[in-house]
Amino acid sequence: MNGSRRLQVNLNVINDSAISAISRIRPLVYPMIWIDE
Repeated sequence: MNGSRRLQVNLNVINDSAISAISRIRPLVYPMIWIDE
């Protein structure tokens, strides 16, 4: 029997009217890094 471990770090992006670069995007979860062992 084999096993594995996985780790994923996500960035939660929300729109903010105070920051013009992200004021018009929809909320999303963006994967930043993932590790498979």
